[in-house]
Amino acid sequence: MGEQIVTVARDGALLRVTVNRPEQLNAMNAEILARLRETFEASSLDQSIRVILIRGSGEKAFIVGADVHEMVHFGPVEAEALSERTRRVYKTIEACPQPVLAGIDGLCIGGGLELALACDLRIASERSRFGLPEVSLGILPGGGGTGRLARLVGVAAAKRLALTGELIDAPSALRMQLVDTIYPAEDLPAAIADQVARLMEKSPAALRRIKALFNQIIWNGAGAIQELEKLSFAQCFATADQKEGMAAFVAKRKPYFRGD
Repeated sequence: MGEQIVTVARDGALLRVTVNRPEQLNAMNAEILARLRETFEASSLDQSIRVILIRGSGEKAFIVGADVHEMVHFGPVEAEALSERTRRVYKTIEACPQPVLAGIDGLCIGGGLELALACDLRIASERSRFGLPEVSLGILPGGGGTGRLARLVGVAAAKRLALTGELIDAPSALRMQLVDTIYPAEDLPAAIADQVARLMEKSPAALRRIKALFNQIIWNGAGAIQELEKLSFAQCFATADQKEGMAAFVAKRKPYFRGD
């Protein structure tokens, strides 16, 4: 058997979760989504876990999002099911009672950025880049990212990222408060360890209640937005633009969109 596609390791009261698909820049497939949901559901019931850290394997990417090769032939029905599965995973991460820290090094785009947005804290290396490039594939974010991003950085900044598909660097992400702190890549492990240590010093009971309180604030009215996002994501898979965008991605060429 090959290496596990998601590795889970205990380090005292810290749970380390690593998406381990570096050759594909940690692109998420169905197996990764299932494993993440299983891990966070189990962690939610384990009070001996006080902090959860999620990272991507390798130095090139945190997570680049969904595996386009897996969904290139999807229609609207399959796309809606994918959106629903993905949203459930990210909601499970968001609802997890323990603080969840995203340690970001490299590309954090598409579904990877959506996952990071579901975490409580985001620490990144200075070489990291962020964005929602789905529009270049003829689709849109389908994992709840539009609402979470707009609430975090404001509608104007979120709309710019989603409409343009542009990638921004770490200092820009810090200025718009997309990430909490940035460090040189070589200092990132120590910075993460320091943040974990500080969280470990706090009352787990208080942390759980603080997170639950903020989740109630965040989720107020969010359900309708996420349902609309899921429907819009699925509808994109009935368009010629989606077929062209993903075919171009697989063929490594520039897409030609006609608007149908």
